[in-house]
Amino acid sequence: MDTPVPIPNTEVKHFSGDNSWACLSQDSTSPVLLASKRGFFYGQTANTFSSSIGLFVLGLTHYQTHENGSLVQNDATNWALFLLTTVVPAVGYLLMLLPMAFYNITGDGHRRMMQDIKERRAQAQAQAESTAAAEG
Repeated sequence: MDTPVPIPNTEVKHFSGDNSWACLSQDSTSPVLLASKRGFFYGQTANTFSSSIGLFVLGLTHYQTHENGSLVQNDATNWALFLLTTVVPAVGYLLMLLPMAFYNITGDGHRRMMQDIKERRAQAQAQAESTAAAEG
């Protein structure tokens, strides 16, 4: 049985760096975060609105809190809880796939992106070296 040999990949940063989905920079071009270059603020805003909408829907269906002494909910509340925890997230995930369908990360598109990354790194390195030479 052959032992797999790891292939070094120094060009892709999965969890940090410029144009990473996890760590956005000023010039990030992430297609998933269409609304913002500052993901944290908009993520918090989206959480606020989604929580508010969820609580509003539960209020409309007469959700009974545990302080009221009842753990049994009416049919409308049970249906709303089901929709809010299954159907609504599923629709949201399907909507997230739309930008990805138009984002070419295969073949030539991927090679162009990797070339752009190499060029940006080379520019940043040259700028850092010229700054260091000017200071030193």
